[in-house]
Amino acid sequence: MEIKNIIIHEVDRTKATLEGSYIYLDTRDDENPIDEHSKNLVTTLSNLFRKTGLSSGNFQEPAEEDDDLPKLERLIDKYYNGESFNDFVAFSKSVARHLKEELGKTKTGKGGYLWLNFYEHNGFDFLSLVILRRKNALQIKDLSLDEIEEIDLDKLHMAARVNLTQWKESDPLTDRYIAFKIGRTTAEVTGYFREFIGCSETIKATKDTNNLVSVTKKYCLIHGFNDTKAENAKREVEELCLKWLDEGRPVYIDNISSFLDNIYIESEEDKGSFIEIAQNEPYNLNNQISIDRNALRKLRRYKGFSKKVSISFDSDLLGKTIQFNKGDKSLTFTELPEDLLQQLHQGLGDGD
Repeated sequence: MEIKNIIIHEVDRTKATLEGSYIYLDTRDDENPIDEHSKNLVTTLSNLFRKTGLSSGNFQEPAEEDDDLPKLERLIDKYYNGESFNDFVAFSKSVARHLKEELGKTKTGKGGYLWLNFYEHNGFDFLSLVILRRKNALQIKDLSLDEIEEIDLDKLHMAARVNLTQWKESDPLTDRYIAFKIGRTTAEVTGYFREFIGCSETIKATKDTNNLVSVTKKYCLIHGFNDTKAENAKREVEELCLKWLDEGRPVYIDNISSFLDNIYIESEEDKGSFIEIAQNEPYNLNNQISIDRNALRKLRRYKGFSKKVSISFDSDLLGKTIQFNKGDKSLTFTELPEDLLQQLHQGLGDGD
């Protein structure tokens, strides 16, 4: 990762200026230095992005031909030239004023420190916008406990990450180039941040459920689950999703991740990998996803045993490399495992 620009402003409801402004705004006149402290914060926030339940989408399309693009998109288009920002300080101040305007439309939104970071990673340019908040903490001073304020880095409260390269080059109707975290509190508390981003979520139930199936299988693979353990994990995911659907509850990726980690993962370092897989390329799943019950069946495994025959295969192979004929009750396999083919050749006396 190459960090190019960093700056922090404050947009906060809890303070008031001498002029009695409703929302407190304090902006820097120069960029924050890219030093050890800022690099550590970038690393911490990047890890939170990878292991936090995110939604994804793109900038809201104008409803009418003459309508304006979202304000944040217009500012990016004005200052970002495809490789760099021609004036990152001016850009960031405009963004901070935009946040102040949106925050002022609410009665309960709090705001906080606005962190803007422009960086390059794996050939893509990214812009991250994060609301950092303060929290109280204890320190020992002169052998006495003393309360201090520090930045709350336990979790992302509100944050967005824009893949500027994809935004500049791709089809906005098909690609999700914005990942964002808003939280699950009421829209009155957090809705201003969604308006600030100007992002529309994209929900495609079948596609997202197919991706969920792929994520679950990859999760089992990277943790080296044997067949029985992997089958149990996939069944758990299917049953959990169906349970939430039947109860009318939303399906959240981070809840699935925590559920699996509590059952199957002992090492703290390995926890959160389900979210990390789901929220990154090529899946880019929203934290809250819409489930297609039929697509969810691909997590199932068909199996049957008799005294002489044992058959087991993933349900997503049915209709592809495995065909079932209801009329004569037969299964046709058009793709067999290599070790089984070798055994068959040897059994028939054919070594080729």
